Amino acid sequence: MTHNGISFHHPIAFWLGSLLLVAGVLAHAPMFAMSAHTHFRMVGMPMDATMLTGKAMIPIGLLLAGYGLTPHLKQMGQSLQSPRDHAGFHLADSAPLNRSH
Repeated sequence: MTHNGISFHHPIAFWLGSLLLVAGVLAHAPMFAMSAHTHFRMVGMPMDATMLTGKAMIPIGLLLAGYGLTPHLKQMGQSLQSPRDHAGFHLADSAPLNRSH
């Protein structure tokens, strides 16, 4: 799926991972609001189930979103083998260094 130059090779994994990331961060909000009487210092507060669940959702969401952005292995192999943009580098390699460099 391509939109405005951004390619999502696994869009369901990307969007599910993004949703888990946002939900995991928002799961910290209730305990953060409960710490208002301690000037938002949460040191020593026991974590409730919502916060523990949010802490688990964040790395899972990050892994899923990262997987959603990685290309398929077949596409990665093709891009390594195709010499599409190497011509400009060969021209620059043979240029001698001069005063303008």
